[in-house]
Amino acid sequence: MAIIWRCTGKSQHGYEYKRANGETAFATVTAIDYDALINPMAGAGTVNELFDAKPVLTEAGVTAFIGLQVYPQGFTVYVDERISDTMANGVVSFGGELKSASVLLDKNVGESFTIGGGL
Repeated sequence: MAIIWRCTGKSQHGYEYKRANGETAFATVTAIDYDALINPMAGAGTVNELFDAKPVLTEAGVTAFIGLQVYPQGFTVYVDERISDTMANGVVSFGGELKSASVLLDKNVGESFTIGGGL
């Protein structure tokens, strides 16, 4: 069995800020939502496996300024193009299995990635 994490939403929000020299600049914050697919008949994981593989931000994720909000059956990743390291390795741990920022950020709505064995 394995847990399949499907991208269910992706949004970007622009903002304005002042650089050190006083110039106005623009940047974007991206939020990407994922839900767990739990369906033992289709080979996906169980609720217990989901609990054991709850996503946790690692020290690498903190250092890379990646945001993570966890829900009972999903999570949201936040990145700010100005400060986040979108190529950082091992930013989120799923029950000991590490995923890099690029794996989480490069998905579009409907795409997925899998953790655990079997799929």
